[in-house]
Amino acid sequence: MRIVCTLLLMGSLQVMRANTIIGAPLISREVTDTFSGYLFAYNADFIDNSTIASWSFYAGSLNGGNVIGHEITPVIMDQTDPNDWVITAVGTTRTVLATGINSFSFGVVSGVNFLGPKRAFGWYDGSATSQNQGTISFDRATTAIGVRDFTLPQFPTLNMTYQTKNNFTGANDGTDWSGGRIYSYNLSWKRLPNHPHFCCLQVGLP
Repeated sequence: MRIVCTLLLMGSLQVMRANTIIGAPLISREVTDTFSGYLFAYNADFIDNSTIASWSFYAGSLNGGNVIGHEITPVIMDQTDPNDWVITAVGTTRTVLATGINSFSFGVVSGVNFLGPKRAFGWYDGSATSQNQGTISFDRATTAIGVRDFTLPQFPTLNMTYQTKNNFTGANDGTDWSGGRIYSYNLSWKRLPNHPHFCCLQVGLP
């Protein structure tokens, strides 16, 4: 008798899922942020281990100024410590060339394109060399899961930590700026396959 060990890719035994899209409809909303160089993050994390296939947003708003030429940089953050959100990946800075829907790949510059429990998606209004006002359209609205900004208006780098300044979640009657917000952005994400497993079989000699 002999023992044969083989590597089984369990994910290959399953039907691959199509990319999943989460987020809000990409429509023109009330305003864009007026502060420059701020970092924002979506409060929710991801149950499944996954990667960002692409991200999209609506640039400009019903009452905002010109956003053409604005730069915006995607990030992934670890929220294990609620007091210190940590940058785990920085994507490619993109330049807005037109008002309306813009879509890009994440384009990892540093870190790892990985989403999972305690990982959140975010964006920085600017680039490593310049800052600008907000680009993504948003409404003041009551939300169960909102977004937050951070106290450090500085370009994110790998392993940098941020502390929350405002958590824009919950009730909002449209009369102030501290309550819930809905931003016109979404993510297309792809679940990672299961980890491979080794299987040993006992077989007869030929």
